[in-house]
Amino acid sequence: SSVTKLWLHQNKLDYGSIPKGWSGLKSLSDIHLDNLKGSFPLILQDWPSIQDVNFGNSQLQGEIPDSFCKSRTIQEFHVYNNALSGPLPECLCQMRNITIFDAANNQLSGSLPSCIGNMTFLFEIHLSTNRMSGSIPNSISSLGFLQTLDISYNQFSGELPTALNNVGSMQDFIINDNIFNTAITGLDAFFNRLGATISVYGGSCKMFNNRWKCPIPSYVLNSCNATCT
Repeated sequence: SSVTKLWLHQNKLDYGSIPKGWSGLKSLSDIHLDNLKGSFPLILQDWPSIQDVNFGNSQLQGEIPDSFCKSRTIQEFHVYNNALSGPLPECLCQMRNITIFDAANNQLSGSLPSCIGNMTFLFEIHLSTNRMSGSIPNSISSLGFLQTLDISYNQFSGELPTALNNVGSMQDFIINDNIFNTAITGLDAFFNRLGATISVYGGSCKMFNNRWKCPIPSYVLNSCNATCT
C-alpha cells in the first residue's frame, strides 16, 4: 500500500486493537490512533518506514516490549495517558533516531536507562506522573540537543549530576514532586545557561516539592522554586 499517514484520533471509533491487515502498510511513516486497548501493539515492527507514532489517550496496558526496539526508524513516540507499566526496555537506548519520547501519565516503574546518553538526537523526554525511581544518569551529558526533561510526579532521588553542565540546549527542566534529597552542588554552568535560554526562548524550571538540602545555591533560578530543609 502507498498509504504514508494514518490519523484516526479524536473520533468515536472503537477499534480496540490495530487490525492485522494493516501490517501490509509498508510505506506507513506516521500513525496517530487513540482508543486503543489491550497490550502494546507489536505490529510496529511490520512497518519499515514508521517514523511518528502516537497512541496517546488510549487504554494500553502492560509493558513496552523489547520488540519495540526493532523499529529503529521511529523519531517521535507518544504513548501518554495510557496504563502502561513495568520498566522502560533497556534496548530503548538502541533507538538512536528518537527525538521525542512521551510516556507521561502511565504506571511505568524502574529507572531511566543508564545508557540513555546513546539516544543523542533526543529533544524531549516526557515521563511525568509515573512510578519511576532512581537517579538522573550521568550519561545525560551526551544529550546535547535535549530541550525538555519532564520527570515530575515520580519517585526520583539522589543527586543532580554535574553532567547536566554539558547539556547545552535545556529549555524546560521539570523535576518537581519527586524525592530528591541532597544538596545542589557544582551546577552553576547548567543553571546559568538554562536561565539565559529561558529569557530568550521561553521555557520553565520546576523543582518544588522535593527534599533539597540547604542551602540552595544562589545560581539556582528563583523561578525553579527549589525549597530546602
